[in-house]
Amino acid sequence: MAKVLTAASIIRFKGGDKRQEIPDAACPGLNLIVQPTGAKSWAVRTRLNGRLLKFTIGKYLAGEDQARAGAELVSVRAQAADIIRQARTGADPREVKAEAEAAQKLEREEKAKESYEAVLRLFIKRHAMKRRTWRETARTLGLVAGEGDRDDIDTFISRSGGLVERWGARHVGSIKRAEIVKVLDEVVDAGNPIAANRRLAALRKMFNWCVARGTLAASPCVGIEAPGEETSRDRILSDDELRLLLKACAKVGGIHGDLTKLLLYTAQRRSECAEMVFREVDGDIWTIPAERSKNKKPHQVPLNAGALAVLDGRPRITGPGYAFTIGGGSPFSGFTPLKQAVDKALAELAGEGVEIAPWTLHDLRRTAASGMQRLGIKVEVVEKLLNHSSGTFRGIVGVYQRHDYVDEKRHAAEAWGTHLDGLLKEAPGGNVVPMVRAS
Repeated sequence: MAKVLTAASIIRFKGGDKRQEIPDAACPGLNLIVQPTGAKSWAVRTRLNGRLLKFTIGKYLAGEDQARAGAELVSVRAQAADIIRQARTGADPREVKAEAEAAQKLEREEKAKESYEAVLRLFIKRHAMKRRTWRETARTLGLVAGEGDRDDIDTFISRSGGLVERWGARHVGSIKRAEIVKVLDEVVDAGNPIAANRRLAALRKMFNWCVARGTLAASPCVGIEAPGEETSRDRILSDDELRLLLKACAKVGGIHGDLTKLLLYTAQRRSECAEMVFREVDGDIWTIPAERSKNKKPHQVPLNAGALAVLDGRPRITGPGYAFTIGGGSPFSGFTPLKQAVDKALAELAGEGVEIAPWTLHDLRRTAASGMQRLGIKVEVVEKLLNHSSGTFRGIVGVYQRHDYVDEKRHAAEAWGTHLDGLLKEAPGGNVVPMVRAS
């Protein structure tokens, strides 16, 4: 005889010698199934076009929790009533369920195409790759080169602690402004307000791109102000600071010390140096290919003795042939730990109580340019060596001036290298050093 099931009675039913099927008087057709093992499930018995039909709703999930058991009972009664109504109209509940599951699967697949990670990969592929800095954009947004082709975004992997690890599977439209502000605050609190600005700029570009494509109605970045205050930089390291930096490079050694030293001796951009491949070097000429050059033109860089010494000391690792790499499959990208290692060595060499004014790796490029001009190198030669397409070579002069300046660039590179080498032989104190003694 059917009885009205309650949360308490459902919990009391236990396994036994045989399978039990307990009908619910409150919902004729609904049955609680109890297996000999004690496992419980829900089923409906009804008629479809005169034939008896058994339809399994699913497992009992509430366990010994009476409140959950009561909520589950309400839910399965509603499902059972719906199944019975379907059968009475001639619809097979099994087919209805299969169609619903197929629709849900399709919806999940469509949503997966618009997950943060999927949209990010598409954004990089269709938009960011038009710029030389696309790998840095990918890194800022949570993807780094893996062991595969580093020119193929599909081979990139989630960056540890990055945004893909945080938001990867979520629908891009579910990410709210408050969440973006939170991740920016975390970067600022870690002492990197400028990095927070870069992250905001990259996110803003990606979300604006989504809006333009119709993926989103509005960008969650609207109204968010840059968390870090930026000013135009004019930092130039003095000779005393350069001497200390060269000593710090030697102290740090390895990939961090070598790469910093190459940046200083060549005056080239950090990504160009970090992505150097040995086959790009022929004698004392390093040719940066067009795809890695900022102005999309091949750039010949004469290497002075200091730069060649750095490369001679770098290990040759099997793979693409990167001069600066951890495992061989991808170029070096850990600029934050590099800077931290060099700064630590600088502080130790400077001595207790002496603080070194803040500096960036890009300041080395500016310092080299200023230093070469101080050595009497003409500004147009310096600009050619730094591969600047503005300034002296802007406009009509840049169109008609095709001289490659290779000899002049070699002279400039050698003069700068000789100057750096000489700093280690001189006693400090010949220049004003922007260091302050801590009070």
